Amino acid sequence: MGVVDHHLDEGLYPQAIPRIVTIAAACISFIINYYSQKWESEPELCKIALACLMIDTRNLTEYPKTKEHDKQAVAVLEGVLGPSFERSTFYKKLMAVYEDISGLSTLDTLRKDYKQASSKDEGWKCTLGTVVFQQSLESILEKAAKEAQSHQNSDSTKPLNKLGLHYLLQQVQKLMADKDLDIFSIQTSYQGESIAGSDEIPIQREMYNIASTPSGQRALAIFEQRFGQQMALQPWQHGLADQMTSSKGEMGLLARCYTTDGKMSRKQNLPLLVQCLEKPRGCAHGCSHDED
Repeated sequence: MGVVDHHLDEGLYPQAIPRIVTIAAACISFIINYYSQKWESEPELCKIALACLMIDTRNLTEYPKTKEHDKQAVAVLEGVLGPSFERSTFYKKLMAVYEDISGLSTLDTLRKDYKQASSKDEGWKCTLGTVVFQQSLESILEKAAKEAQSHQNSDSTKPLNKLGLHYLLQQVQKLMADKDLDIFSIQTSYQGESIAGSDEIPIQREMYNIASTPSGQRALAIFEQRFGQQMALQPWQHGLADQMTSSKGEMGLLARCYTTDGKMSRKQNLPLLVQCLEKPRGCAHGCSHDED
């Protein structure tokens, strides 16, 4: 059995052959490089592999996420596809399809690019689900508002942003119940305005963390306390999308919405979120209080 992974090495499966576990933007980069001599007869398969790599690296432009392994893999595939292959044109067409969520319901968009992680502490349940959108949160709320308006029971008196937020949270609740989640993290990654005098187009990121249980609420608080500065967390639109939990709180959720450091993709922040799922120290029976 072999293991190929592009995330943090947790030391699992030490006897695997091959065992390639190191940081890169795209896991497929390692597969491409490992079988670098076997792509010559598979030009169409090269395009499929390149598509995965282009999405994960934004055409090799996303730093520091993009690594030398990724650049080497692109060179291998371009060597097979030949000089007539225009990577930039391929990338533009690819992203137009990849970013198009117009045909998906709001609930289905929450299932797109979904990942899940759980606490490894025995006797303690805290499960996290995450999804990444290639659009701004504002665009997602606009889509949710339009979908809500299409339903007969929607509240047409609400402003569009609040209507979209309410409907989005309803769909999040459905997903969290279906997957038995304690916390759900919606993350966005999209290109901002170009920088004057530079070819660089900065990546903008947002994070909308939603908790529905005491263990999830605790994880949210720990994440903000421990990693708020590292992640450069700032309230999104002055706290517009934050949802307080209380006996009178709408929907019984605790949510925090931020803008974040554009360099911190899910690959960088997911390990930080997972750290916050841990059981409180000195708690043997699944209590929900935080440590000092």
